[in-house]
Amino acid sequence: MDDLASRLSMRVQVSSDALAACPEAFERSFGAGADYGQIVKTFSVTPLGNASAPTSVRYSPAKVVKFEKTAVSGMPNMAVLEIPPVDSPQTAVKISIASDVKNLKK
Repeated sequence: MDDLASRLSMRVQVSSDALAACPEAFERSFGAGADYGQIVKTFSVTPLGNASAPTSVRYSPAKVVKFEKTAVSGMPNMAVLEIPPVDSPQTAVKISIASDVKNLKK
């Protein structure tokens, strides 16, 4: 996040999942210069080892049954705070930038 923060010249909004390391990393990199919110997802429970379940159920990702949006730092626009992809192996971080690329520092 330090590298990203150093290349942005405008205020941004960042959202992530509920990984505990994200708020500290965000604060260290952006300080008060950005808005940050987290999306906490609750998944359905699927019993493991259910050999009688159809293959499409046994090998499918769990369904998201609920999500909660929380403002962590600044004043994120909760209406546009997006849910990061479920299938991402790393913490998904969405950067919402209201301007085009020419506003980035070179």
